Amino acid sequence: MRKQVPVQDGLFYLREHFNNPTFQSVWPSSRRTVERLTQHLELDSAELGVELGPATGVLTRELLRGMPESSLLVMFETDEPSCDRLEMRLGSYQRLQVVRKSAEYLQSELSQRSFGPASFIISGIPFSKLGSEAAASVIRQSYNALKGGGDFVVYQCLLPGSKQENRVLNLLTDHFGEGNIELDRSLRNFPPLRIYVARKQAL
Repeated sequence: MRKQVPVQDGLFYLREHFNNPTFQSVWPSSRRTVERLTQHLELDSAELGVELGPATGVLTRELLRGMPESSLLVMFETDEPSCDRLEMRLGSYQRLQVVRKSAEYLQSELSQRSFGPASFIISGIPFSKLGSEAAASVIRQSYNALKGGGDFVVYQCLLPGSKQENRVLNLLTDHFGEGNIELDRSLRNFPPLRIYVARKQAL
């Protein structure tokens, strides 16, 4: 039997969505969506993973379960209630670090912590709610922070064929190059998600 989303998590998402303009989702990702997202990642060989906008950690827990015990997962989250919830739920994981800063500080924070290149970066932050410069900065820094052959997975609540859907694709193409991006969808989610998988070519 699939584990249902706790009612308190759903209410938390609804409250944050309407109180915080940068909070994308109105409901936690479904179990099917989490599986759809993680299938694009080679978790069992990841040394350093980065999650941008983890919210309450629905996806985070599955990332940790799939990654080796020697690995590290770094999360960037600006929503303070979400950070508190993350640390309360997942604070016992020694290989987890919560950075209470915007993803625009991605490279500087990884550098200050003397971390090497990331095996993968996965992002749920709403690029549609970021300015053009901020969105381009996050994508550029994600590209720079990845190792060769690493994947940048982006999931967004966007309508099919919308200007924002094409905007995200164009930004990813500018940095990762045409032909290095795969598109997917998770329709069994509320709301449905567009998924982009951008791979950094190995040198």
